[in-house]
Parts: sequence; C-alpha cells; structure tokens
Amino acid sequence: MDEQVNATLRISAILSHGAEGEANTNKDYFNDLAEILTLAESAGLTEEQIDTIISNYEEIIADELNHLQRFNDLLTMVSGIEPNKN
Repeated sequence: MDEQVNATLRISAILSHGAEGEANTNKDYFNDLAEILTLAESAGLTEEQIDTIISNYEEIIADELNHLQRFNDLLTMVSGIEPNKN
C-alpha cells in the first residue's frame, strides 16, 4: 500500500474515532437524562426545574450532534467516501 493511501486511511480512522466519541457522549447524556427524570420526583424537583434540565440537555445533545456531523463531513472530505443516500 502506498504511503498516501495509508496516511488517508489513518486520518480517516482518527476522524472516525472523534465521531465515535461524540456518539458515545450523546449516549451517556441520554442515559443520564433518563436517570435524572426517573429520580426527579423523589428529589422533589418542580416541573419548571425538570423542564429546565430537559431543555439544557437537549441543547447540549444538539451541540454534540453538530460535532458529530462536522467529524462526518471531515471524514467524507478526507476519505472521499460519500454516505449512501438510502
């Protein structure tokens, strides 16, 4: 395998690792939010407090989704492999 192909594959793997990290972070946030919502009533949180927590988590998750998309865009740029449309 030539050096350029090897370097491209290695960079693609690095970018894929970044995307994986963002996806794992979101998975953790979803699990954390589910746990918070399970405990909220026992903790005496008001509906307003719960709504504030949910809206903040949604914003944080949306940021991570943006980061994931950016990693995927970089991966497509470097690898030259486009996602399937179906």
